[in-house]
Amino acid sequence: MTTIFSSLEIAKRALLAHQLAQQITGHNVSNVNTPGFSRQRAELTPLSISSPPFTLGAGVDVAAVRRIRDRFIDFQLLGEQQALGRNQAQETVLKKIEAIFNEPQGGGSLGTLLDQFFQSLHDLAIHPTESATRVAVVQQGTSLALSFRQLRGRLDQVKSDLEDEIDVKLRDANSLIDEIATLNQRIAQVGDQNDPNDLMDQRDLLVNKLGQLVGVTVLDRTDGTVQVALAGSGVLLVDGTLATQLTAVTNLVTDTVDVSAGSVAVTPQSGEVSSLLNARNSATGPVKQAVTDLDSLAREIIEEVNRVHANGAGLTGYSSATSTNAVSGALVPLTAAGLPFTPVTGSFDVIVHDATGAVVSTINVPITAGLTTLDDVRLAIDADPNLTASIAGGLLTVTAGAGFTFAFANDSSDTLLAIGLNSFFTGSDALTIDVNSVVSNDITKVAAAR
Repeated sequence: MTTIFSSLEIAKRALLAHQLAQQITGHNVSNVNTPGFSRQRAELTPLSISSPPFTLGAGVDVAAVRRIRDRFIDFQLLGEQQALGRNQAQETVLKKIEAIFNEPQGGGSLGTLLDQFFQSLHDLAIHPTESATRVAVVQQGTSLALSFRQLRGRLDQVKSDLEDEIDVKLRDANSLIDEIATLNQRIAQVGDQNDPNDLMDQRDLLVNKLGQLVGVTVLDRTDGTVQVALAGSGVLLVDGTLATQLTAVTNLVTDTVDVSAGSVAVTPQSGEVSSLLNARNSATGPVKQAVTDLDSLAREIIEEVNRVHANGAGLTGYSSATSTNAVSGALVPLTAAGLPFTPVTGSFDVIVHDATGAVVSTINVPITAGLTTLDDVRLAIDADPNLTASIAGGLLTVTAGAGFTFAFANDSSDTLLAIGLNSFFTGSDALTIDVNSVVSNDITKVAAAR
């Protein structure tokens, strides 16, 4: 039987339940701009009491306060945010490389310097005996080589910056991992007493941030906590209250930055760090590919210019000349001696002149790919009574007797190119290219004729 007291109790419960619902509405409105906040709703449920033979209504109560949130959409959004992080990081790296190679206004670009260098060679071909054209060739070659080295240095700096950025991103990720584990602990502690909706919102926001950094997958647990694993690896970063830290180490042997979760080697597959690692580590990534392309261009210029220059002669002959590229062993075949360029089967000539400029002898040095060593070359040159050849530190030095000079010609074997004799450029890539000090110190050694 309903009494005045039971009616008052029902009314009191109704007031309390709707008061809580109003408080939740106010909580929703006040947090409308809070990052990660989920709208909440009071779940009302009827109360009843059993009094045989009847079941009587006992009013209303708040069964739970629920987050209005779709976990399927959450996980879809998490995946898209991870892809966004990866693409944004890649865009940043590409913009840095674009800024390095972007042709500036004026005469300082690589393309302009290449044009000016080849124009100076054209002018030298027209006026081979004029000092001004020879000086111009050396100056333009020096500027071109400096530009290559500067570009390569800037690319190497991007690699170094990527290492620092990866380290910073992983420190941020580790901070998020620790916070997620802490929130998991708090959620588990209050879960039996209250609905930890705000804590779960904070945790999910941190999970999204972590995913944007390193890429993660999430598994909900029955106690309201989550397991967070590195995407593509299955390695747990957060397991309830347990947290696993990420570390990065630069591997000098493989020239890579290696990442580990605890003691397990991992490779993030999405998020910002995955893009940064690809840019830093991959041979086809934007940084190493740019380095490879720049080195290839510098190498081609060194090779083609030196191939022609090695077969030419300057205004004055050599009284002594030393190669610039060392072999790994004087008795090792030239093709396997670690030279930056590889000789082929052929020969080259060493032509000796007397003080009047008359040719007194010509030595033909035969080269057989896979067999001829630097010592064989030394012996062949040393056979001329007016020349002396020696090897020190893997470098060949040819010296003429008193009153004699010599020049090189007819190299069909690329040996002079390979060992760096009578060359215009030294080095083999964008990092090492430079004008040979022999021609920069003596412009008469610029080879403009045969």
